[in-house]
Amino acid sequence: MANLDFRPHTVSVAILDDEEPVYWAEMDISAAEPETDNSSSVATAGDGSFEGFPAEVGQSLLYAWRDNQSTSKWEMLDFGEVDASCIGLEIQIGDIEQSRTGDVSIWYTTDPHACENADNRD
Repeated sequence: MANLDFRPHTVSVAILDDEEPVYWAEMDISAAEPETDNSSSVATAGDGSFEGFPAEVGQSLLYAWRDNQSTSKWEMLDFGEVDASCIGLEIQIGDIEQSRTGDVSIWYTTDPHACENADNRD
């Protein structure tokens, strides 16, 4: 989880399998810190990790949103459309250029090194 916005947020995620929730979590994430007082460049992103994320997601859908966004603004990733045995995920709020302030996005990689690093987190 990375917050590139200069405001703190509450971020929620849900994984639905056949419209039934199999995982639900929420986290308060701190604001990004600017490089200088009047800078629009991010020096340090607010960050965090969701715990207890299921290892097997099959054809599930991942939804992510911030604060009290309406469901029409939730971001979604369909795990069924990702052809890989393991994926690395990151949910971001905003972007480095501050052109999408407050927008939520879901980024993923199928790089096998992401899985190796996840296995060595403990």
